[in-house]
Amino acid sequence: MVVKIVGIFRVSNLAAGTYFAYALIDKNANYFYDQANESIAFFTDSINLVPDTLFTPPTIALRLFNEGLGKARLMERNNKEYGHLELIFSKPLDSVYLQLPDTSLIRNTYLVETSANKDTLHVWYKDLPNQEPISFLLYTNPLEPPDTVFFRRTARLQSLQDVKYISNARGGRGVSSINYNADLWLKFNHPIIQIDTGKIQLYEDTVLLKTTNKQVKLHNYRMLHFTYPWNPEKKYKLVLPDSTLMDYHDIANDEIELLFNTFSPDTYGTLLVKMKGVPADTVSYLIYLYDANYKLIRQLPFTNNPTLMPLLKPGEYKLVIAADLNKNGKWDTGNYAQKQQPEPVFAPKTPIIIREDWETEIELELK
Repeated sequence: MVVKIVGIFRVSNLAAGTYFAYALIDKNANYFYDQANESIAFFTDSINLVPDTLFTPPTIALRLFNEGLGKARLMERNNKEYGHLELIFSKPLDSVYLQLPDTSLIRNTYLVETSANKDTLHVWYKDLPNQEPISFLLYTNPLEPPDTVFFRRTARLQSLQDVKYISNARGGRGVSSINYNADLWLKFNHPIIQIDTGKIQLYEDTVLLKTTNKQVKLHNYRMLHFTYPWNPEKKYKLVLPDSTLMDYHDIANDEIELLFNTFSPDTYGTLLVKMKGVPADTVSYLIYLYDANYKLIRQLPFTNNPTLMPLLKPGEYKLVIAADLNKNGKWDTGNYAQKQQPEPVFAPKTPIIIREDWETEIELELK
């Protein structure tokens, strides 16, 4: 998010006048802030030097930030299976629009899917004969010209796969475990266009459970979620018989059977976050919790002091508190042209260790 530069700098033999303090990661070494991948920091106030006076300025905190203005670049394109084009970008896409010139896709049905973190675009097509070439215009920024994406030929029809899936209840031989407060999910290799929910069977131990259509949700074409109030330390079985699902290519599923348990509550840990120096009713804060690999685990607004974060798997975590000054529900970077500082962040340097059946308490001072 933001890097805080800490140090003592002394500049001598300056003439009287008004000065400004900046810091810059100068990627092209030209002493100008002119590259999208460069980061900058600036002191908001001016520094006024008076003749024949030793000036001792206040503490100057320079928070280095990247504006994130660089265009999302197409890094990789894949065309390994018939009916599926995959485009991987250098960063998440704020918006995307696909425009088709006079190509084969116009004459056929197609779907456009954006990945959950918005850095991958999937284009699904069907009924395209003879490995015809595909081209389209891709707009990732409405203020800039589009990119032309061209595939010289599509993958052969013989490469089309049957219905496959991955799941947080892994499937296959053996029994896996899921968090008892989480959805059971299956992610399929193709978009799903039809679900016969009446065929779905869900068992707790040997008892067939009654499920409703509201408990079965399809997200972003391929993610099938089952929401159910799982009981701790129970055994479950999900059965999707043959032809419960029909995918985008009119291929039905073979029978799917998932055996899974739910973890016991005492296998989780709890984090209790206390914050000092919080201005009353003037600033909103956001809490970000990351695992040791900087994967985001939890994100929530700070509404209670202390804040309780239950049901965490044992392990090492990192905590970041961000001030949400504009109250838009997300952290915002700075903007040099508008002289806008990035929203402040606060983070303890020491990792947080979560243990089984244990409440870990930390206290942060926002300053």
